[in-house]
Amino acid sequence: MLPGKTSKKPAIPASAAVEDPFGLLPDEVIQHILSFLPAQQAVRTCVLAQRWRCLWEGATGLRITAPNAPELPVAPDDLATLGELREFVDHLLLLRWHAPLDTCLLMFNVPEDADADVPHVNLWIRHVIRCQVRRLQLSISREDKAEGLHFYVDNLPLVSRHLTRLELTDTGLNDSFLDLSGCPLLEDLEIYNGCFVCVKRILSNSVKRLTIEGSIFSDNIRTRIDVPSIVSLRLEDPSWGRTPTLGNMPLLVEAFVRFGLGTESMDHCDNSDSGDCNDDQCEGCYALEGDQSNDSTNNDTNRNRSVLLQGLSEAKSLVLIDDIQTILRIG
Repeated sequence: MLPGKTSKKPAIPASAAVEDPFGLLPDEVIQHILSFLPAQQAVRTCVLAQRWRCLWEGATGLRITAPNAPELPVAPDDLATLGELREFVDHLLLLRWHAPLDTCLLMFNVPEDADADVPHVNLWIRHVIRCQVRRLQLSISREDKAEGLHFYVDNLPLVSRHLTRLELTDTGLNDSFLDLSGCPLLEDLEIYNGCFVCVKRILSNSVKRLTIEGSIFSDNIRTRIDVPSIVSLRLEDPSWGRTPTLGNMPLLVEAFVRFGLGTESMDHCDNSDSGDCNDDQCEGCYALEGDQSNDSTNNDTNRNRSVLLQGLSEAKSLVLIDDIQTILRIG
């Protein structure tokens, strides 16, 4: 090219731009746009033109929903049954293979008696983890109503070098799944209406922001939360069971803890308003499995240990609300 000369791109006919308004966009931009559509609709774009035939396979996000997920609008001609959804997702993941994912949303209800679907969904979760997903959101109930039974994830560790955000709704959890030490980049963990009945410990050295709202805990053991890198904690309205105990949180900046009107906490004394009735048999006053100290021979020590306040002691900003005036167990 001669000095001072500039190249000119060939003009694109106006008719071509009208026929395909996306024609000037790179494939990567179109795939990013497709990631905001429900997966069923994104796949349908394959019939638009030859160029679109495989674009959906590289979409950076998957939004897998069903008509029984009322939180999201779904076109009336979308998959009508969970069986159709299962077949669709099996083929979808097979054709995508391990194309990298930025986000993945799984949102639907599994019928209460559809146990055969549980392994399928757990395999989908493991598959998207292998696709290097960065943000994973699960909202899967075991019944066709918002307050339905929990969907239990499999009892295997979650291991990912790419996951940064995990959001769980209506999920039954266990120790292995919540041992998040295999996810070194995970910084945001949000759990809504979770079931922690089988969980003795939540463990992560990387989580910085933790939210647990409206969840069920065991009345026999106390779940311990060990997240030493946390800077923000929100623990709101546990609906049943024992208050979780907090490990050391030296970097904690802000914490919001509330026990609301719907809370049925086991951490109260029926014999005394002070929360310490000196009755060795009172489960509301003395230690149980999971406490910071559960040596029944050292009850004085147990009474002087706080379930919550020791972990919250480093917070720069703390809001602690008890709407029903339940006396939290100290010790």
